[in-house]
Amino acid sequence: MMGLGYTASERRILRLMKELGLSSAGPKPRLNSANDRQYQYYPNKLKRNFLTDAPNMVWVSDITYAKVGMDFLYLCVVIDLYSRKVVSYSISEYIDTALVTQAFLDAFHTRNPSTSLVFHSDQGTQYTSFEFCNLLKQHKITQSFSAPGSPHDNAVAESFFASIKKEDFRRNYYKTEEEFRTAVAEYVEFYNDYRPHQRLGFLTPNQVEKEFYNSTAG
Repeated sequence: MMGLGYTASERRILRLMKELGLSSAGPKPRLNSANDRQYQYYPNKLKRNFLTDAPNMVWVSDITYAKVGMDFLYLCVVIDLYSRKVVSYSISEYIDTALVTQAFLDAFHTRNPSTSLVFHSDQGTQYTSFEFCNLLKQHKITQSFSAPGSPHDNAVAESFFASIKKEDFRRNYYKTEEEFRTAVAEYVEFYNDYRPHQRLGFLTPNQVEKEFYNSTAG
């Protein structure tokens, strides 16, 4: 960065701003650059059908951000539609394909889904990148996408983000990435284990999955 004849790196500017107690007045980070590229058709195979008959039939994913210190960190989640359980998440200072790839792989290795799984997201470049689309093809996962500018197409993920922002992000100030990661881990545990959902008959996501597997055992 340059100004008044001086050259300085962004990291140095951030360090100096922290020492002076200054914060940026710039715009919030952009989460979706789908409208910045030439239009391409991406099918919505979910079509707002948010009910499934079993776990691991449909996963939905989305990205949000939180202010941490002077910077922003990005949070990507993968949620199972049957139980509304957050099956995985990833955190990074970069909003890129690696962020969503990590969340997907964590979910895949934890859940070991069948090849009939549908993975639904918005049309952010992280999800439509060749690398990520090819990864899902390799795992025989079907991709589905929300229409541009239609958050209701991914309402379950949007609902989770509304909850974590209202119940955690807006109530706390995180000075470090470590603090933020701890807070997210604790909230996800609370959400899956202790937070009842009206659409689940006031059961928790883990209770719903436990009941399903108990009913199908043997």
